Amino acid sequence: MQRPSCAAAGVAVCAAVCLALLVCAATVDAKVQAVVLEKPDSCPRTARKGDHLELYYSVEIEETGQLLDDNFDFRYPQKIELGKFTTVPKGLHVGLTGMCEGEKRKITVPPKLAYGVRGEGQVPGNVHLVYIARLDTIIRHGDEL
Repeated sequence: MQRPSCAAAGVAVCAAVCLALLVCAATVDAKVQAVVLEKPDSCPRTARKGDHLELYYSVEIEETGQLLDDNFDFRYPQKIELGKFTTVPKGLHVGLTGMCEGEKRKITVPPKLAYGVRGEGQVPGNVHLVYIARLDTIIRHGDEL
């Protein structure tokens, strides 16, 4: 039986370390970053799954600075149901969770929680999306409209 050489053992250790570093990098990259830019004086309730939210936002590609959408100048806010991933990426839902009415956040969404490696529409694959979002209204089940 042939004994493995030190070089072969070194390569195996190096490969294991590289794999561990890749796994760690992927885990860190998959996190949404939310930074509070403005917060109201009072916050009687925060956004949670199932709430209907009315918000104003802009979104750009972090890597290029290309502006994709901006509704801050619109008369009516964008409406979404928090936790229902039909119109905006999952990562934006993560970043909006816990927001107060009147709060403004910068939300950076990694590719994995945006449009992945393939992209969608005018969004290329493997890009981070940066949202500036201001939550206007939280409508909770049971609220009078």
